Amino acid sequence: MEDSRFLYLSAEPYWNPAMGSPRLLFDKSRNMGMTAKTASGENGLTDDILGGPAFWPLIISNNEYVSVVNADELIDKSRNLPNPSAQFKKFLQSIDEDSNPVVIIATKRIGYSIPQNDK
Repeated sequence: MEDSRFLYLSAEPYWNPAMGSPRLLFDKSRNMGMTAKTASGENGLTDDILGGPAFWPLIISNNEYVSVVNADELIDKSRNLPNPSAQFKKFLQSIDEDSNPVVIIATKRIGYSIPQNDK
């Protein structure tokens, strides 16, 4: 999957207990690859608006990332979040393990810059 700048790669066949399932970004403009991890070490992209768990897009449409997660998985991943917003906490209270899957739609930041590794 890709957008104008990145290739989004999931390394599912390389899953292991220590790493989980690696997520990789390839920056086409800098011809450079990197793992996609949050500051807390979760594989995926950071939800820096609502403070939810990391997510990985299944679809990229215009400037939006779309993903789907089972409610029980979202609840489980949200148990130890460092800074969930009040809005996200309220949403979690409205679902349970038997709820329908949750569709996540995130707007891509325009002009976002990934820090360069100077090593």
